[in-house]
Amino acid sequence: MDRRRTRHMVPVANKPILFHALDSMAAAGITDVAIAVGADAEEPIAEAVGSGAPWGMHVTYTRTEGAGCVAAALLAAESFVDGHPFVVQHGDGLLRDDLGALLRSLEADGAEPSDAVLLVHGATGARRREGSAGLRAVENGRFATGRLAMAGAQIFGRGFLDHAAHHIHADQPVLDLASLATALARSSARVSLRRIDGWRRFDGDPNVLLDMNRVVLDDLDPGHGRPWPGARVEGRVSIHPSAHIESSVIRGPVVIGPGVTIQDAFVGPYTSIGEGVRLDGAEIENSIVFPGAALLHVGARLESCVIGRDARVERHFTVPRAMRLHLGDSTSVMLG
Repeated sequence: MDRRRTRHMVPVANKPILFHALDSMAAAGITDVAIAVGADAEEPIAEAVGSGAPWGMHVTYTRTEGAGCVAAALLAAESFVDGHPFVVQHGDGLLRDDLGALLRSLEADGAEPSDAVLLVHGATGARRREGSAGLRAVENGRFATGRLAMAGAQIFGRGFLDHAAHHIHADQPVLDLASLATALARSSARVSLRRIDGWRRFDGDPNVLLDMNRVVLDDLDPGHGRPWPGARVEGRVSIHPSAHIESSVIRGPVVIGPGVTIQDAFVGPYTSIGEGVRLDGAEIENSIVFPGAALLHVGARLESCVIGRDARVERHFTVPRAMRLHLGDSTSVMLG
C-alpha cells in the first residue's frame, strides 16, 4: 500500500501521526515498542519508522489479521509484553496528555498496582463511533452513571493479560477494549479510571485532521528562526532553512517544511505547509497542504482546507472563463 493511503502516515504539523505517538512514548521513557500492523500497511510503516533509532527505541513489528481487532492486537503483543506494564495506542491517534504521568498512575498513592488504567473522555457525535461509547466507567469499584468514550490509548499493568487471557482466547471475539475492560472490572481485576481531554483520532474526516493539526500547532516550538528579508513573520512560526519566502506575510502558529516556495502570499494561523509546496499569489489559513502541492493566484482566501499531495489549485486568466476540476475519489469542493 502507498504510504500516502495509510492513515498512520498522514501528516499533522508536517509529521506523520504515528511519529507523534512515538514522540510521546519516547518522552515517557518507553524504549521497547511493538507495532501491530496488517500485511497491507507493514511495508510503508516499517520503511518510515525503521528500527526506532531516531526515538532511542527498539521497534519490532507484529502481524495482525483484521484491522482494529482488539483481540488480535493483544494476542500479537502477548509474547512481547512478557509480564511487563504496557501501553496500547492506535497509531492514527494523538494523545496530548502527559503519558509519563499517566503511566505513574498505575501505582498511585502507594496502593496495590492497577491491572488497567482506563483513559476515557467525553465525546459526542462522530467521535462516539470509536467503539466505546457504551462504556460505563469504573471508578473505585463502582460503575459511574455517565456515559463516556474510551480513548484510543490505554495503560495496562503487569497482571492485565493474565486476567484477560480467558476473554481474548475465547471463541467469541472481543469487539473493543471497552467491553473487555468492563468485563474484567466486574470480576477480580483492579481497574481505575482517568479522564483525559487530549485524545484525537483520525477517522478519515478532514475536519478531524484539521482539529488535530490545531492541537499540535498550539504547542509549536518555533526554534531559532532567522530574518526573512521582504517578508513579515509574526508569532510562533517554524520555517525550514531551505524554504524560500518573499513579499509575504506569515502569521503563526504555522509550520513550513523544506523546499517550500512562498511568494506574494499570506499564510495564516494553524496552517501546515508540507515539503516542496509552492504558494504564489495565494492566501490560506487553518489548513493543511500536503507535500508537492501548488496554490497559484487562487483569487480568494482558502480556509479550513486539506490540500492533497501534488494537488494543484490554480487560476488562469484566459478566456472564456470557466472552472475546470479534476477530482479524485471522496473529494469535497465548497464554493463560496
